[in-house]
Amino acid sequence: MRLLSLIATVLLAATVFAGNAIAGSYGKQKVVYHINYDNAKAQAGALRNIQNHINAVGKENLDLKVVLHGKGLTLLLEP
Repeated sequence: MRLLSLIATVLLAATVFAGNAIAGSYGKQKVVYHINYDNAKAQAGALRNIQNHINAVGKENLDLKVVLHGKGLTLLLEP
């Protein structure tokens, strides 16, 4: 029983330290979002995804580009 408790403690500690090591080594992301549709709900969803991505990673860890072409250019027009 004592050995089982020791093994569980070691595994728990290893999991905690491994998680911190993985999170700490997460590098800068390069991301391109592509929008080529004129559906207002879909465009709003894409913008929400972009903002969520920035919030999750942090703007300093992100090289983000948004590409608009075709019908996606309607995102730039005033309603």
